[in-house]
Formats: sequence, structure tokens, C-alpha cells
Amino acid sequence: MTEKVGGDAEFPVAKVSEPKRPWWTTMSKMWLVSLACLLLAVGLTWYASGSPGTKLSIHFSEGHGLKPGDAIRHRGIEIGHVERVSLEPTLRGIEVKAVLHDNAKAIACEGSRFWIVRPQLGLTGVSGLETAVGSKYIGVIPGDSPIRKTDFEGLDDQPADPLHQNGIEIILRGEDRFGVNPGSPLTWRGIEVGRVLSSSLSPNASQVDTRVRIDEPYRKLLSRESKFWVTSGIHMDLNMSGFELSTESLQTIASGGIGFITPSSASSQSVQPGDVFTLHDKLDKTWMDSAAAVDLMELDSLPVATVIASWKQKHFGIPRSHESRSSALTIATDAGARVLMPSDLLLPEGVSAEDYVLAYRWQANDQPLSIDGAKRDSDSLIVRLPIEQAPSASLLSADRLRTPEGPEDCFAVRRSWQDGNESAIVMEMIGQHQLVDDGPFWRSVNRKLSRDMWHGAVVVASQDEKVIGMLIVTDTGPQVVKLPAP
Repeated sequence: MTEKVGGDAEFPVAKVSEPKRPWWTTMSKMWLVSLACLLLAVGLTWYASGSPGTKLSIHFSEGHGLKPGDAIRHRGIEIGHVERVSLEPTLRGIEVKAVLHDNAKAIACEGSRFWIVRPQLGLTGVSGLETAVGSKYIGVIPGDSPIRKTDFEGLDDQPADPLHQNGIEIILRGEDRFGVNPGSPLTWRGIEVGRVLSSSLSPNASQVDTRVRIDEPYRKLLSRESKFWVTSGIHMDLNMSGFELSTESLQTIASGGIGFITPSSASSQSVQPGDVFTLHDKLDKTWMDSAAAVDLMELDSLPVATVIASWKQKHFGIPRSHESRSSALTIATDAGARVLMPSDLLLPEGVSAEDYVLAYRWQANDQPLSIDGAKRDSDSLIVRLPIEQAPSASLLSADRLRTPEGPEDCFAVRRSWQDGNESAIVMEMIGQHQLVDDGPFWRSVNRKLSRDMWHGAVVVASQDEKVIGMLIVTDTGPQVVKLPAP
């Protein structure tokens, strides 16, 4: 800026102005505190509200009294709720808007099945009775597909396989349905090894196709030459030798059933899912006469030993002898042979070491075990004991061991006495659906197993026959303790 002074001479003149300050420096400190409190309140509200969950849209043909607020349940616990129930624009069904809890978002995948649980009375029993006086709810069987999905077609009824076991599905084609219904048992020598899933007409409508599933642990029973027949109802036969009456269980009489057997001449050709077999209306006795012995598992070489603890303890001043035993497993480690056994067989409380004896039995030969150097594993339910002279045949090699990642179909295995010799293998199947992951062990639900018989039994995976754990029977029920790395 310039200014004329006197004549034409121009002199520069300075223009003075205050510097600009940022806007927040002009605010009162109280406003800054208020803004900080507002941001903190918004953050806390967002954190407290949690995840909104996964929204689903499920279509049903009937509502059966379902209303907003009703639960979605899996394995008896609530995993979500219904937000809205409305008619579809076509008026041919209803649409349910629901939300899954954040910890159950994996259910929103392809293959998950939903149905409305309601009271149902059938020949085989009553289901959904709790909804007769209470609220309805939606049941679900999760799928196992990695493909995400949020729009589902609901089922009209509970599926025939609510436990959703693994296995192989095949088609049985017969001249009639023969009274067989979804949910009817598929049996091998009277033992249920699968289930009927559905029935429908064959492609040319001249026969009936019955879809069945054989559970994974029993898949080895199936061959291309396997024979299937209807076991439902009461069979009467009048011939020259007299009158013959045969019946099946009450369940098969009420809802039907199917039996099957594999003859000894069966080929080794594997069966593929969806293969078609003939369903006969009755059993041919020659099939049973020629039935093959099928090894469910190759367990002849599984070295299951026995440990026996004995001690004396005074009761009301009178000494009494006690004995407890269990199955045991001997494994080879870099530090030498180790015996894996239930830890509750160690020195009982109130018993002195002088009155306690622990013996290791292998093929009727006993060897004393020292509890010195015991190492507890898996939340103290299993203990490892060193053994100096373990027979080579009793050692389980490291390649037979595997640490499982989660519950899976398995067998509890022990050796029992047969004709005076401790050689007979005894097995008890434990399905994946019967196990709940509880950290270092799997808790078995709805199972009652004798402690005297199954305590310490070796647990073998059905998929690869690897040893994955040990069965520990406590007051709360059986538990499968996962084996750690050797």
C-alpha cells in the first residue's frame, strides 16, 4: 500500500492486522469438554449395543401361530429371534424376518434347514409338546457349506434326521412304500445304523424310491450286493411244520423299518452316494445264512492294557481292602514308554503310599507301576506314568495317534474277558452329535455308560481309526478327553 505525501512522491505505508487463529482455539474450554463427553457417550452406546446380528428371510407355507419375538433354537438354546411375520405378496405362504445372534452367524450358510416347532402326535411318540402352552419357535439344523446365504425355504415338518449325522445316502426302489415313513430306522441285525429320509415316486411312477442314510461309522457294512427288505409289521407263516409268527420292535410296527445284510460273496466295488438298490417286501433267510462278517474297524492290533489299583483304608477303625481298575494305553515317546490312565486311580485321598499298589496288566501278566514321576495331562483327568519294561506289543506307535480339532464320530474301545482270556474287543459308538466341546474334553450328552466297564477306554476316530482320546466316566457322565501330542 502506498500514499502520496506533498508532491508526487509515494511512500509505502504498512497495514497492520491480527493473525488468524484456528477456530477451536477460540472455543471455550467447556465446549471442548462437552464435545469430548459427546464422543465418549456415542462410543459407549455403540459398544454396548453390540453387533446387530445376521438378518435372515425364511419362507414357510404356514405360520402355525409364529409371532414376532419367538425364538430360533439349536440344541435347546436360543440363537436368534423372529422380528416380523407377514404374508407373501402371492398369498401362498408367509415370510419370516429373523435375526441370528452374532455367535451363531455361521448358521447363515447354504444347507441350513429351518422349521416351525409345534406339538405333533404320532404313532411313535409326541414331539414339540413344550409349544402346546408356550410360544412356538423355529428349529434349525446348520449346514456345513462355506457359501453364505440369508434367504431360506423353510420345511413344513421337522426333518427325519434332526441330528444331521454324516453318512452315505442311497436310494431303495420297491414296488410299494410298504408303510415305511421318514424317520423309520434302518437296521443291521436289529441294530439301528441309519434312517429313512424320504419317499417319492420313481421317475416313471411305476415304483417307489425311498431315500435312506447309512451313518458314517457303519458305512463299511454296505456293498453293491447288500440286500434290503422291509421289517415293519407282523409276519405270519402257516406251513406243514406249523404256525410261525414274527414281529419287529414297536417302533417299526408303528412307523415301518428297513433291514439290510451283506452276503459273504459281496464284491469290493465301492458304493457311491445316490446308487439305487432293490427294496424287497420281506427277508429271504438265505441272505442271513450267507451273511458276511464285516470288520467295522481294524482293531486287532490296538494295544489296550489294564491298570489295577488296590489299597487298604480304615472305616470306623476297621481296615478294608479296595480295588479299582480301568483300561490304559501305552505309548512310545522320546523319553521312553508311558502309560496313559485316568488320574483318579492314583493314590486316593487319605491313603498312605505303603497301603497302595498299582499294577499294569498286559495279557494276564502283571507288572508293578510307580507313581513317582507322574505327569498330569488334559486338566488333570489323564496321567502319564513311566514304565520300565513295557512289552513291545503293548506300545502304540506315534502314527496311530492324532490330536482332534473338534468333536467327531468315534468308538470307545476296551478289551474284555472271553472264555477266560482277556482278548475280546468291545466297542461302543459315540456320535459327533452326542458330544459337546468343553475345552480339553468333550462332554457326552444323553449317554449312560458304566464306570466299571468303560472308564479309561481308548477312543478311536471312525474316519481314520486314529486314537484321539480316552473315555473318562465321572459322576457328571462320560467325557472324551482329547489326547495331547506325545
